[in-house]
Amino acid sequence: MTTPLRDIRGTLILADQVYRTDQGKWIIAGTYTHWQTPNDELVLHTIQAYIRLQVERPGTYPMKLTMMDRGAAPNARPMLEAQAEIVINETQVPVFEMALHLPELRIPAPIPAKDRVVGSVLAIRTLLWLTVSGTDVASCHLDFHFTKPAAPASPPGPQPS
Repeated sequence: MTTPLRDIRGTLILADQVYRTDQGKWIIAGTYTHWQTPNDELVLHTIQAYIRLQVERPGTYPMKLTMMDRGAAPNARPMLEAQAEIVINETQVPVFEMALHLPELRIPAPIPAKDRVVGSVLAIRTLLWLTVSGTDVASCHLDFHFTKPAAPASPPGPQPS
């Protein structure tokens, strides 16, 4: 059974590690707003999200986390979509906290590395947003930068030809 909400607030933070200590404190390590690569594809094997909700009462709440390319058409498919039900009991009201492990992300570069201009940065700008019981409660940006670094300088001295 889904409990309707009149008031809900939330926090969404992306990090390399999110875990709870033996004392009940949440550790959020390695937060970021962008990833960068010179490659043709950016592969993120592990992304974790810290989710904190403030709710009025216990219940079962449908949750959806969606990642969209901010430069894509409004009707474009999400880059990532995760859905779950959150069960919040009496002891977790008013604050509920959790860690969520996101699936592997593979982001292709908009232009292959060989065709990029040296020193350039091509960005795919995304928005992740958290919806609980049909209410948007939190969001954060995550951008993917594709670069073309300058070629390494040749060592001094004569070079074989």
